[in-house]
Amino acid sequence: MSFYASISHGALVQERPCVSFIPPQKAYPPGINSEPEEDGYTIQLEKHHFKAEEAGDHLVITARIHGNEPSGEVAARRVIAEIQSGHIKLARGQLTIFPLLNPLAKQANVRGIWVDTNRDIHPNSHGPTPEHQIRKAIVAEFKKLKNFFGFRNWHLLDLHSVPLAGKAHVIVSDQPQGGYSLTKKGFLVLACRATKEKNFAQSLGTDTIYERWRHAWHAAEAPDVTALGHTQKSFRGFTSALIHAGLEFGAETSVCLESGQDDDPQSVEVAYNAIRNALQFHGLTDEPALPFPPTTQPEIIRFEKVLVRRDESEQLVGITHDAQRLEPGQVVLRGATREVTVPNEKADWLIAHPIPSANVGRHFGFLARKIA
Repeated sequence: MSFYASISHGALVQERPCVSFIPPQKAYPPGINSEPEEDGYTIQLEKHHFKAEEAGDHLVITARIHGNEPSGEVAARRVIAEIQSGHIKLARGQLTIFPLLNPLAKQANVRGIWVDTNRDIHPNSHGPTPEHQIRKAIVAEFKKLKNFFGFRNWHLLDLHSVPLAGKAHVIVSDQPQGGYSLTKKGFLVLACRATKEKNFAQSLGTDTIYERWRHAWHAAEAPDVTALGHTQKSFRGFTSALIHAGLEFGAETSVCLESGQDDDPQSVEVAYNAIRNALQFHGLTDEPALPFPPTTQPEIIRFEKVLVRRDESEQLVGITHDAQRLEPGQVVLRGATREVTVPNEKADWLIAHPIPSANVGRHFGFLARKIA
C-alpha cells in the first residue's frame, strides 16, 4: 500500500509518496535473511519534490543507497524539514530529494543485503531481490528527468560516507565511453560539462576531488570480474553507479559526496552544508553559500585499480584510514595465492575507500594517486 501527501508552503508544492514494498502474494518483509523471492517486488521510493514559481534548474538529491551510511539521510531530512518550515526558501527551479533509497539495508545496518544497490543502475538492469527492484525504481525516476532531446537542466548530488576515518571529498562522474571521438562541437559540450561539474564539486565545501572511478573498475583483471560474479559482457553494466545513471538520463552535472566516516556526527554537518551550497550553486536559493575553508586549487585524486577480495584468505595489510598514503612497492593486500603491491613508479599513492571487512566477491577499496 502506498499513499501521497500534498503540502503547500507558499510558492512551493510538495508531493511525498511514502516508501512501500509490495510483494506479489504475501506480506512483506519475509525476513531480511531469507532467500530472494523469484516473482519480484513492486517498489515505491520515498520522494520529496519541491517546485518554486519561477523557472530554474532541477537539483536531485539521493541518499542512503548503502544502508550503513546514515549521514546523507539525516542531512537530507533536515533540509526537507527546513523547507517545510520556511527556513529554507526556494527562489526558483525544482528540488527532488530521495532521502532513503535502501530501507532494508538500513534496517540491517549493512551496505547491502543481496547486492550492492549502487551498481548496475541502467535500463537493462534486472534481478529477483528487493534491492534489484530498487535499482529499477531509480531508473524509472531518472527516466522522468530526460526529455525528448535527451537532456534537461537537472543535476545530481548523491550522498555517501566511508567506513574508516578520512576527510570529505567529491567524486565526479566519468565522461561517456567514446566521448572523445565525437565531433568537435560535441567534444566542446562535454568539456564544458566537465568543467561545470568540477566547479559544482568544489562548491560543496571540500578541497579534494576524485575522478575516474569507473575507469578503475573497467581495468579490473579477469579473476576479479569472475570473483564479482560477472562475465566481461555483464561487467560493464555492473559499473554503472548512481552518478553514471544520472549521465545516461541527461543530467548536466552528476557528483557523489563522501562526507566522512559513517558514524561521525561531523559527516552529517558536511552533507547538510553540501546540500545548502548545491542549492545556491545551481541558483535555487538566493542565500549566500555556507562558509568553508577557501582553496584556489583542489587536490585531484585519480582512481587507478580496484582491489577485489577473491577468496577468504585475502586481507588488507596495514590499512587504518581512508586516503592513507602508500609507498611504491608496499604490500596492501595479501592472500594464499597472491600479493598486491603499490606500483613502483614514483607517485603520490594512496588507498581510497578501504573496506577491511569486505566479503568475498566485493571490493576492498582502490589504489589511487594524486595527480594535482
